[in-house]
Amino acid sequence: MKKILIFLLLVSTGFAQEPVNFGWSPPSQEQKALIKDDQYTNQLRELVKYNDDSEVLLYRLIYRALKDNNQLTQEELDSGRLNSINQGSIGECVGAGTARALDATMACDIYIRKENEIWKSLANVEGIYAIGRLDNLGRGDGSTGIWSVSGLNKYGTLHRLLYGESDLRSTKPIQGREWAERGLPKDLIEKAKEHKVIASALVRTPDEVKAALQNGYGIILCSDVGYNNTRDRLAFLKRQGSWSHCMACLGWRPASSGREGFLIAQSWGNDWANGPIYPSDCIYGGFWITPDDLKAHLRSEDCYAIA
Repeated sequence: MKKILIFLLLVSTGFAQEPVNFGWSPPSQEQKALIKDDQYTNQLRELVKYNDDSEVLLYRLIYRALKDNNQLTQEELDSGRLNSINQGSIGECVGAGTARALDATMACDIYIRKENEIWKSLANVEGIYAIGRLDNLGRGDGSTGIWSVSGLNKYGTLHRLLYGESDLRSTKPIQGREWAERGLPKDLIEKAKEHKVIASALVRTPDEVKAALQNGYGIILCSDVGYNNTRDRLAFLKRQGSWSHCMACLGWRPASSGREGFLIAQSWGNDWANGPIYPSDCIYGGFWITPDDLKAHLRSEDCYAIA
């Protein structure tokens, strides 16, 4: 993988959005207008010319970080596969997708970019979701990609750790709903600010997604694109229906694998979807989509690489 820092500082906004279905709402035109191209987004586009045919599977770096720090579950140890996030019945998919993409970027900071960082734990889904809603409190589930990455930049990140009296070591989806309505406790906000995500970049094309992945940056995909739940013989899902949903993109495979594709990590638990997997250690709940299907996601203009 190539080493590069890509980022676009995003401004958090207070425009109200009505959450629908799975927890993602399209950003308004006013919000989209805040996204400005700068030297870093242009740098990402410049990186595209260096894309190659190297397969990239970022979930393996997450698994490695958990293994090196004795944080794998027994199921993960036995199967050799990373567990899926499970958001339950709460519409916090933007938090789940952002947390998983953040996990990948953090692991790549350590193992690919060799930065002077220490792995502590996975990102806490409810905390990440709530951070994206801090400037947009209120009843009802849901968020947008821009709220999420803006929150990471302004307020920081929370992880599956014990913060004083607040135990965030396990996932509690209902907690995300409560925090989105009334806000995070002040002590957690102060802890989050110790670890801000200084950079994110809007991705507009499959080649830009591939460039970000090959440089070790997780991607959040927010859109209304839906799929069936039975993988074909090459582990791809077929477009079907519409989901107002956010997922993470964690990999790319070349045509020589049988079909070019992008790996999507779902947040509906280990048992969601059935059929063949690729490769044999693929993250639970993972599936592949074609570059054309990825284009449909990117048309939302609410998909980001997290750096």
